[in-house]
Amino acid sequence: MRRATVALLLAGLLLQAGALWLSGTDDVRQFRTWALTVLDRNFFDAYSYDIFVPPTGVSPIPDYPPLSVAMLAASGQVARWIRPAVTRDSRLLTVCVKAPLLILQIATVWLVFRLASRDPADHTLRPAVAALSFWLNPAFLLNGPVLGYLDLPCWIAGVGAIVAAAADRATLAGALIAASILIKPQGLFFGLPLVAILWTRPAALARAATVCAVLVIVVMLPFLVRTPHGLWISLSSNFSEDMLSGDALNLWWLVSAAGFVWTFGGTSLARPFGAPTISMFVARVGVDPQIWATLAVAGAALWLFWRTKGRANLASAAALGALVIQIYFVCGIAVHENHLVYALPLMGIAALSDRHYRRLYAATSALVVFNLLVMEGLGEDLPRLSRTGLFLPLTVVGALASVFLLARHLQIFRAAAPATAATAPSSGDRAP
Repeated sequence: MRRATVALLLAGLLLQAGALWLSGTDDVRQFRTWALTVLDRNFFDAYSYDIFVPPTGVSPIPDYPPLSVAMLAASGQVARWIRPAVTRDSRLLTVCVKAPLLILQIATVWLVFRLASRDPADHTLRPAVAALSFWLNPAFLLNGPVLGYLDLPCWIAGVGAIVAAAADRATLAGALIAASILIKPQGLFFGLPLVAILWTRPAALARAATVCAVLVIVVMLPFLVRTPHGLWISLSSNFSEDMLSGDALNLWWLVSAAGFVWTFGGTSLARPFGAPTISMFVARVGVDPQIWATLAVAGAALWLFWRTKGRANLASAAALGALVIQIYFVCGIAVHENHLVYALPLMGIAALSDRHYRRLYAATSALVVFNLLVMEGLGEDLPRLSRTGLFLPLTVVGALASVFLLARHLQIFRAAAPATAATAPSSGDRAP
């Protein structure tokens, strides 16, 4: 068994290391541009629009928070140390930009192993199996080393914050949740389960919140002082996209597909079907769905939180976070194809103790892979699926699957709630 585990770990390492050489998605081209642009100017001017910004194509101005920009700048610096004349289209720069994802994958395998080893009496999944279920999961492989999304740095910090909160380490939890938010806005999702864990410990909750707020302010302040307008334009652009669905196969994709078929009928499969837009929906229906969808997701999240607060342990808080993320993925506006991956590590934590979450983890991983392959394939090096013909029915099947999995997740969460209430500890466990 030990030899098989080592062999699988090495096989996973070789596969992921080889994937670093792939070009990844269009996002990686952006990351390469940001990495070198930031190196060529004052770091705190990263969001300044005092350089030419093309109306289309890759912008040299990042629209990710500062810690992502710092990580990309460090990757660009490493590439320049290796090859001073490195260019934005260099394969070396691609590898350097994606390499931190592999390093964090390895760190996460260790974290999963430690979590699964911590309370053997409460877990029915062997530590090695739990670690391999992450390490060899095609969803994480595709999202990280293959396509190059910067989701892993965000969610590993967010998951670490939840684990730290469950271990009664509020200061560390606050620092990690701040790091998650400063990497990508999706880090906010991990705040709700963190609050649920610390709800019965007001002093610890206040300490975590204070640490988070102070760190966010300290990191953002230099950028706010130097380029407040540029920072606002860049970061707010993440919330102002004219998309019903940003290539996420979800409820809004179904709505748009239905409208598309209604409009074009028998010729639908011969026409290109792209990401549906908010403006088109408003023109046809007369209602802006963005406000109502946001309120619905926020309301569902708060209701689930209210049911969980005060009795949340690590497993139940992880289940809460995973369900909120899945609701956002299915019902939210302008959700991107990679965003469901944030639910997987939280489902994995819940799966350590609940067999139902193992099946949900596997099914959701399959949906993540399907969504990424249909929309992005294996990146720019290989042909992607044409957005005509089979594309429309394939996306509809994926969108129906996402709605079904959300309904199933709601059933599992409701069934697990009474057991959680009975077993939730009154104080945090020690950290691994």
